[in-house]
Amino acid sequence: MTWLNELTAIPALVVWLLIFRGFWPHLRFRGDGPLHFMVQGVSLVAATLVGRLMFWDLARPLARLAGHLPPLQADLTVSVSNGGFNTAAAIAGYLILVGLHRTLPPEDQIKFSVWRAPFYPDGILFFRKAKK
Repeated sequence: MTWLNELTAIPALVVWLLIFRGFWPHLRFRGDGPLHFMVQGVSLVAATLVGRLMFWDLARPLARLAGHLPPLQADLTVSVSNGGFNTAAAIAGYLILVGLHRTLPPEDQIKFSVWRAPFYPDGILFFRKAKK
């Protein structure tokens, strides 16, 4: 149970990196439309959450494991509460990915899964090279 925080941080981190990647092409740093502000807000939340997950939930435990930080004297409630936060973040992120997927044209929704939607329209670089 002590690794619950770290184990739940990994999928949350992956989902939010995908969200950040999916919204990146839509970022326009100038504009005043409502969509402009929503995309910037989602991207800022994604970047902030990715930074938090990487520092607090992954880098610090690894530094502790390597002996660079003193052991954490936390009880089970800390691990469960952080694990709950990470799980909620992963679920919320998945819902955002579903929304991003549904913005694709219907004919492309078939070609791109929810997990590949952030790489629309070009696909994932690794898979593009493998097809050639």
